Amino acid sequence: MNQLLPLLLSSALSQSLNFDGTGLSPSQLTAALKLVRLAIEQTCPAGVLPSEEAVLLLYGPEPIHEGEALAKAIIETVARLERRDSEKIRDA
Repeated sequence: MNQLLPLLLSSALSQSLNFDGTGLSPSQLTAALKLVRLAIEQTCPAGVLPSEEAVLLLYGPEPIHEGEALAKAIIETVARLERRDSEKIRDA
């Protein structure tokens, strides 16, 4: 499931639909991805999300590539939190 989630999230981002069923414009999609990136950068641990430049090199130039990087950053953050919680329970 951990490998499927990034693909599902990035696919959803690249095919983003408004509530009326029309697709987002490229500028709207870029703005949405930037908003998600900003939220991750402000709340997740340093190092879970590569820079925008690194995403271009590691994943590619399309919005789906940014979406994949964002999804992986969220998954990595959750995994770290789960490990931390497991260690707390074990040490208690």
